[in-house]
Amino acid sequence: RFLDEFSRRHEGWLASILVRERASGQERVVAREIPLERVDLDDFENRMEIHLGNGETRRILHFVENPSSLHVELDTDGAEWGLEIDFANGIALLRFRCSWPSEMVDGIARPAPIPE
Repeated sequence: RFLDEFSRRHEGWLASILVRERASGQERVVAREIPLERVDLDDFENRMEIHLGNGETRRILHFVENPSSLHVELDTDGAEWGLEIDFANGIALLRFRCSWPSEMVDGIARPAPIPE
């Protein structure tokens, strides 16, 4: 599944969530620079779930109800910058603090355990 792979590649990256309301055109910040845990699709509830937090404190779970499409945003170098999720009332944006090809940061966010 795409979302499982995306979540693995970007787990621990600092992410923000912005929601642009279609009717009003207003944008609100839901979360700012919190580590990404994962992004899931709940088929039963017909919603996407964005999990942010560092595992111990400051956890945010944001629901995007009735998503209609999902687009990966890329920077000029082709690195994944975030996700754009269209839904009935607007657009939800999951944006990373910076974009790097995931192979360049592999192992940085989560160092290997030190052998005993």
